[in-house]
Amino acid sequence: MSLVEDVRIKELNPDMIEPSTATYKDPDQGGSKIVVIGKPGCFALGTEVLMYNGKIKRIEDVEIGDQVMGWDSTSRTVLELCRNSDEMYRVVPRKGKAVTVNKNHILTLKNSEDKIVDITVADYLQKDEEFRNSYLWFRAVVEFPDKPFSKDFVLDTTKPIPDEYKINSRKKRLQLLMDILDQIGDFEITSKNKLFMTDVIFIAQSLGFNVKSNGGRYCIHPYGNKLSTNFKLEYVSEDNYYGFTLDGDHRFLLSDFSVVHNTGKTTLIASLLYAKKHIFPVAIAMSGTEDSNGFYRKIFPSTFVFNKYEEDQLEKFIKRQKIAKKHLEHPWAVVILDDCTDDPSLFRKPLQQGMYKRGRHWKMLYILSLQYGMDVRPVIRTNVDGVFILREPNLRNRRVMYENYGGIIPDFKLFCDILDQITDDYTALYIHNATVENNWHDCIFWYKARKIPSDFKFGCPDYWRFHFERYNPEYVDPIMV
Repeated sequence: MSLVEDVRIKELNPDMIEPSTATYKDPDQGGSKIVVIGKPGCFALGTEVLMYNGKIKRIEDVEIGDQVMGWDSTSRTVLELCRNSDEMYRVVPRKGKAVTVNKNHILTLKNSEDKIVDITVADYLQKDEEFRNSYLWFRAVVEFPDKPFSKDFVLDTTKPIPDEYKINSRKKRLQLLMDILDQIGDFEITSKNKLFMTDVIFIAQSLGFNVKSNGGRYCIHPYGNKLSTNFKLEYVSEDNYYGFTLDGDHRFLLSDFSVVHNTGKTTLIASLLYAKKHIFPVAIAMSGTEDSNGFYRKIFPSTFVFNKYEEDQLEKFIKRQKIAKKHLEHPWAVVILDDCTDDPSLFRKPLQQGMYKRGRHWKMLYILSLQYGMDVRPVIRTNVDGVFILREPNLRNRRVMYENYGGIIPDFKLFCDILDQITDDYTALYIHNATVENNWHDCIFWYKARKIPSDFKFGCPDYWRFHFERYNPEYVDPIMV
């Protein structure tokens, strides 16, 4: 038995992160500095996604608030958008449509016993042949709401199939497909109308049938194991990727009903904010992806949300905290820097060093969100109270994270084993540094973001009133022009 199997890892209660419900009124309580590390897993431009209403959207056209189709035929709501670049790989199923994803994308795979694993592309590339032959790419059968058929409908293979027939209950779609095949007289079909063929393929795949293309002709296979297939990965190049964060279990469907997985780092931050909402009356957020996803403006007043790192706004924030501490009963505030600190030199400047060294005097919860575990100076590293680490396949990046944040765990191999064990299903490893415990077992936890209400707003009434009294709806941020 390995050492990691002997370690009982507990679930994190967010109230453990100071200030807690029990301590936030304590004048000596200084708050916490938290780091969240994780890279998104996304898709190439043009990837087609199945929406909950049965329509198809390209990944780059999906918007916050859209509902995509979950693998269990229920909706998943888009909470935020992700845009960046990475090494890209093409997933090529033996039966089905290829899709291009980034190296950190999470593959959702199933074995013959219906056991499902979520594994990054980078980790999958390290697996042996036995694992690759056992865990397969798979599609899901979808159930749409039942709708009445029009009595006037006449099947015409030269025209598209109306949505009321194509996007209907499984029973009615099966009957429609049988009518089409009966009219053609064969499982192999062809049509000069491309839209008709696309609709027939959609119906067949939604029912779990394989569709094989052969020079403009399509053969529907209604027998055998129709949903799972072997696949291979092919390196493409470094390119831009597109993705989003969902509520629920993060699994959704592409246009061919393949089951895939989304990203979720900011969901973790939102979950923490929701758990702490009763303590903090105000917040400020700076996000490098805010101009493309608008995530924080859905939670905070936009007056306090910025599209990039703004040093002068942080200076104003610190000044506000010094004054609030003297005059307010509850002076607490949250400050979030999310993917806007790519330049490591920021952490060599007096402002950031001061936030870590003297931040406990300013009554704040400081959340720093990074895609990579950067090397940081000791003055910062020793003042981090806790770190959330999402899935990270790269060994070098793991080494940096271990040396900067995970040294409480006895050795690097054990750190990697624990990280693999905890983050397999999109759970985060939390290392709690702000503790007097001597046993390192008591300093590591797992945390999985809880679903929060879609209309969640953070902050006290005065915070929002301040915003509305000064908000100019006609203003356009220069970075958006």
